[in-house]
Amino acid sequence: MEEGVLNGLLQSDVGELFNSTELIKDVSGAGNNWATGFHFYGSQYQEQIVDSIRKECELCDCLQSFFILHSMGGGTGSGLGSRTLSLIAENFPDVFRFVIPVYPSADDDVITSPYNTTLAMKQISQYGELCHACGKPVTHCNMSEARHCQSGQHQTYCHRG
Repeated sequence: MEEGVLNGLLQSDVGELFNSTELIKDVSGAGNNWATGFHFYGSQYQEQIVDSIRKECELCDCLQSFFILHSMGGGTGSGLGSRTLSLIAENFPDVFRFVIPVYPSADDDVITSPYNTTLAMKQISQYGELCHACGKPVTHCNMSEARHCQSGQHQTYCHRG
């Protein structure tokens, strides 16, 4: 959502994993506030979000599931992420929703993280069908490994234990 963050991601070594024409950008994010992400940005961009997801789904021969990975500590990941999950559930009710919430670390300095996480978990429990929590930091290194898996350079699922 945050233009600067998305531009940095697209220019990184994992940028090729993302379809830049389907990204929804705004000048700023939700400011570590779940309600801003869920209610303000979720309502403002609802149609664009659903249209973008629908376009990508139309490219699939046999859509079986959504794999949703999002941060739980900040406002954009927790608020807009859980709003997106609810929109997917409403618009694609027969498609499985696998959710990977990335929880804040123990030394997180965002004061609203516990609240954001609690509010997002309510949405995940309501709209997610399978949830696997991720407490480890997700880094560009991990994403690079996923990119190699996607390109066929590794034959097995990449997972660091």
